[in-house]
Amino acid sequence: MKILGIVAEYNPFHNGHLYHLQKALESSNADATIAVMSGNFIQRGEPALLDKFTRADIAVKNGIDLVIELPLYYSVATAEKFAFGAVKLLSECGVNSIAFGVENNDIEKLNSITDILINEPVNYKDELKKQLDLGLSYPEARSNAVSKILGISNNILNKPNNILAIEYLKALKAIKSNITPILLDRVDSGYYDTDSNTNILSATGIREKLKNNEDVDVYLPSTTLENMYTPVFLEDFEENIIYALRKMSLEDLRELPDVTEGLENRIFYAIQNSKSLEELINNIKTKRYPLTRIKRILISALLDMSKTNLNTFDKSGGPQYIRVLSFNQKGQELLSTITSTTSLPVVTSVNKFFENSNEIQEEMILSDILATNIYTMATEDKIMNLDYSRRLKNV
Repeated sequence: MKILGIVAEYNPFHNGHLYHLQKALESSNADATIAVMSGNFIQRGEPALLDKFTRADIAVKNGIDLVIELPLYYSVATAEKFAFGAVKLLSECGVNSIAFGVENNDIEKLNSITDILINEPVNYKDELKKQLDLGLSYPEARSNAVSKILGISNNILNKPNNILAIEYLKALKAIKSNITPILLDRVDSGYYDTDSNTNILSATGIREKLKNNEDVDVYLPSTTLENMYTPVFLEDFEENIIYALRKMSLEDLRELPDVTEGLENRIFYAIQNSKSLEELINNIKTKRYPLTRIKRILISALLDMSKTNLNTFDKSGGPQYIRVLSFNQKGQELLSTITSTTSLPVVTSVNKFFENSNEIQEEMILSDILATNIYTMATEDKIMNLDYSRRLKNV
């Protein structure tokens, strides 16, 4: 059986995702699909609009056979760690290909960029330092350095889908994977576009319209619309985030993932002089410390994440289990094969998982459980311990 792997947030699952899945299946000639999906908090440093179980079920109803969760420490992380965690899980699931969207469909050029970022030749390191000394953020400095070394436009590394595509390619090489990458051109709506003349609009645009109480029906398949209950936004956690940060010392702030170069001092000052979440973010962010990075740090504070844990997980090889969120009949068959071939435990019941888990696995899944419990504080039902009570079934 040929298995296609997809990395997604499905926040929310929209017509563009459906198109992407159909094109990926055509290009890969796959018999089955597995999606690695972020949990209740996502890579941009925000809560997902809908909880992870609902989003997973929607994905399965639209053609994904099996959805597994990307653990919190990799879903709320830099593009590099996000991509590595996802690719590691897809590799453990035995996928034959991985499909992802790009703005520039040139595999040779993307591979050339990947090789520089992996090998870091001296001329690249020197140029990167020059760019950082100009006060640029790391992604901007890296983009400028690579484009200068290769003599290419820095627009390639400035595009959001290209950035992730390069990280997927890096991850594939890092784990010496035989998975075939499939590059799909992004169509109609760009990653950050907030409007469209077609029935395809970016997830960013859809989220913005939902926040402004605008109609989004034309951009969403019926399965998403049927499950579009009151969406959750970062602002729903405003008081919780401010409370978490005000309890922290400089040492506590320094321990948060993504906090480097003395950024804890800037955060410490900002939290003492900010009355709202918006004001707090504006007081922290700079050209060097962009919005997405700041929001990831805020989510890390909210969810009690730490560099110590992240380093432990990285040294242990990344994701420590395959957590199943949803599946159909074909996905159930895939699970049977995966369970017999993977080196990781397959989690279909959290209670049963704890019976044989080790300390690192427990630490990782407890962070996922805490994320769910905090997330549900902003939902209508506010149910506690969904990770324990959720019962898996064919969708």
